[in-house]
Parts: sequence; structure tokens; C-alpha cells
Amino acid sequence: MSTDLPLVPLAELATVNPPVSTGHLEPDNIVSFIPMTDVTETGHWVRPQVRKLREVRNGYTPFQEGDVLFAKITPCMENGKGAHAVDLVNKVGFGTTEFHVLRTKLFTDARFIYHWLQSEELRLRAKAMMTGSAGQQRVPTEFFEHFKVPFLPLVEQHRIAEILDTLDIQIQETERLIDKLKQQKIGILHGLLTRGIDEYGELRDPVAHPEQFKDSVLGRIPREWEIDELSSVCNRITDGCHQSVITSQDGVPFLFVSCIRDGQIRWDQAANVTKDVYRQISKGREPRVGLILYTVVGSYGHAALVEDERLFSFQRHIAYILPNVARVIPRFLVGWLNSYMCRSYADTVALGNAQKTVTLGQLVHFPVPSPTLTEQHRIAIALQDHDTLTHTEETHLSKLKQIKKGLMHDLLTGRVRV
Repeated sequence: MSTDLPLVPLAELATVNPPVSTGHLEPDNIVSFIPMTDVTETGHWVRPQVRKLREVRNGYTPFQEGDVLFAKITPCMENGKGAHAVDLVNKVGFGTTEFHVLRTKLFTDARFIYHWLQSEELRLRAKAMMTGSAGQQRVPTEFFEHFKVPFLPLVEQHRIAEILDTLDIQIQETERLIDKLKQQKIGILHGLLTRGIDEYGELRDPVAHPEQFKDSVLGRIPREWEIDELSSVCNRITDGCHQSVITSQDGVPFLFVSCIRDGQIRWDQAANVTKDVYRQISKGREPRVGLILYTVVGSYGHAALVEDERLFSFQRHIAYILPNVARVIPRFLVGWLNSYMCRSYADTVALGNAQKTVTLGQLVHFPVPSPTLTEQHRIAIALQDHDTLTHTEETHLSKLKQIKKGLMHDLLTGRVRV
């Protein structure tokens, strides 16, 4: 970091792993308990727990109100796990032994230290100093004596913490809104795929107009609808590449099951293969707009629509579903495949134990509700409108995180003064 400010070891701003006195508490007094699993990768304590002091006094890491926790093991440290321990029951807490505890000194702001511990710069340096065998590596206490930060006036530390806290609040609120939208979609999907949208743009009402519905293998559905098998509304159903592939630094994206989530293709998590490899493994399963990718092994039951012209290939654990647009609208079919009703059906036919699989032989027989194309179009528009709202918030969230990343570097290092 380039700055004219004096640099001091982090250990001079905060005491590392200080002792905690619990002499004022009785053995049956309760205290807060924070296991590593309850700390998020964005540095928040998500599920407060309480335990009796005698249950946690031995074998756990103690801390007190205002201390800052830092995950010292891999991969929790790289992933950003940590927390600012506030609102503790009886002002005392205990957590996993895989935490370092930092207690700020009089001339240091705890939130300033917290944000430093969340910074990419610190965590990269901490990773380089880890000791131990693979899978059991830890950040040594000595790291905090070696890692130096600019010594800023306390009032400036307060201001930096306030700015970064404000961004954190915006990020958290956006994340909550996205979670809420995703939960809403479950209900929206259920309503659209069991009641449909009539010619007036309204959901049919099975209570007010039971005569408009009928029984089916999928439960009560609108009387005009039919139930088809997936193969009857598709031109092709196959799976991805069966052979081992050698990935490359760049080239054509190669998708894994983990790349298909929440109705989207996560291109940033794909590997790459060369164009020559792509041509070899993609014959008969060439990508095209309107294609649906559907996971069938392990985390099965996730579908995503290909909406852009681009080259890509994918592993055999992903099915290739090419809808017949004369029978079904692709976005409607994706909505059905992602609905809990279709996933419940997939649960009943999936084979295996440790890694369940939906075979192609089972997939082609999946039941699909078939409204008219006109009604499918109305349903698809309703789903797209909701997806657009969710994607807008996800884009906003990504921008907020990029802003915070840039500000953390500029403010914490003293490059930009406040």
C-alpha cells in the first residue's frame, strides 16, 4: 500500500486473543455462542444462540462485547468469515476454536478493525502466511504482528467505518430484497402453473369457479389444459459431454452442474475448453437460443434458459432440452421445470443414494401442463417480469459490492482521506 502515513502492525491497534474474565458469572448463567457455521461469508452473525457458561467454558474460544472475530482456518478465512461480537448475552460469548479474537485499544475503532479484517488485501496476505498441512492450514497469531496498516486518527477511523457500514447496510437490504423476490417467485409459479391466466389477464379462482378446474395427475388444473410428456413437446432431449475434457485458461465456456442455479446460467463459474475440444464434444448438442439446460445428477432439478447466441459445452450431468416452439414456449417450460411441483416429481423418480440421478429415460416422461400457446405466452410474460425485477436487484447488488471493494482499498489504506 502506498501512503505517507506511518504504518503500524495490526497487533499494535488491537490485542490478539486476549483473556476474558467470566468471574462475575455463575456456571448456569447463559452466554452467547457463535459457531463458525453461524457466521456468514459477508461477516455477519446470523443465528444468535445461547448456552450455559458451564457448557462452553472449556474447549471454546472466549470473547467479550465489542471484540472482532476472524476465521483462521481455510477455506473460511478466504471466504470472508468473521464477525463483530455485539449484543452478547451477559456481554460474554464463546465460539469455535478456529477464531482469532481481536480487542481494539483505546485509540482504535472496532468497526475500523472489523473492515480491515474483511478486506481482500489482508486475507490474501493472511493466506500466504498460513501454516499446517493441506486442509488443516491456519493463520498464525504472528500474522497480526507482521501485517501493517496506516495509522489513522481515531475520528477518521470512525468516519471510514461509518461509510463502509452504510454500504454494508445497503448490501444487506438488497440481499434481503432478492431473497424475498425469490421466495415470492415460488408462490407466483404455483399460482400461474395451477390456475393459469385467463383471457382477462387474471388468475382463475378455483373457489369461486370450481367448474373451471379438473383433477389430473398434477392435481387440480384448469379444465382447458392437457397433460403431455416432456418428449412430446420437445424436438430433442439428450445430455452433455460424456468424455473427460482438458480445460484451458481461455476459450469456450464448459458448464458444470453448479453453473445452473436459480433459473440462471452462472457463466462466471464455468471452466473453459479450446475451440477444437468444443467442436469434438458438442456434436448433436450445439447451443442455441431457446435451449433449456436441466441438471440431472447430484443437485438435480435446476433449469435455465439459453437466451444469447454464444458457444458453450457442458458435462453429461446436465440435460439438453430443445423445446418444440409449436407446442411449448421455452420460458413457460423453464418455469414448470423449476417449480416445486416438477421438482417433487423429480424426487420420486431420482435413482441412487449418495448422488441421485434423473435418467434421460425418466426425464422424457416428465409430465408437463399444456395450456394454449396464447396462455403460455401470458404466463411466460408474468414470469419474465418477475425475473427482470430480480435480475435488476442482483445487478444493483453486484455494483454495490464493487463500489465497496474499491472504497475499502482507498479508505483503509489512506489513499483517499476523509
